[in-house]
Amino acid sequence: MSMSEFFQGRSNRVGRKFEQRSKYGLTGYGPLVAERVWVGDKLVEVDLEFENAYVFAKGGENDRPGLRRTDNTKKCIADVSMLKSLIDGGKIEDKAIVVTTTAIPTNAMGAAYKQYQFLSGLVDAIVVFDDWKADGDHSNEPQ
Repeated sequence: MSMSEFFQGRSNRVGRKFEQRSKYGLTGYGPLVAERVWVGDKLVEVDLEFENAYVFAKGGENDRPGLRRTDNTKKCIADVSMLKSLIDGGKIEDKAIVVTTTAIPTNAMGAAYKQYQFLSGLVDAIVVFDDWKADGDHSNEPQ
């Protein structure tokens, strides 16, 4: 296994764990409908679909976790824009669009902060689970 494969594998595991945190941490959007679902004839993959919301989970651990990573934020902007286009065109059900994350950028972070501001204007809510750690104690979360 190469170093790249090792880090990508860890990244995927951390991402899946954060999706679970998002799944159990969000309330008020109705019951969960599906996890990791493609919508709009496989145009956009949504991490979680609740009865009243589409959710993109952007969590992570490192020196730039969550939406502090510009690549995460740019991909999220693209996915949200496509999702909004599908909703506006009547191709999929109109629901709230929510992004969950482990961290948001600060004003001092330049491009990351500007992208975050742009994203926040597109979505209905950004929920921060800043107490989450991939290797932390998750015993209180349903399995």
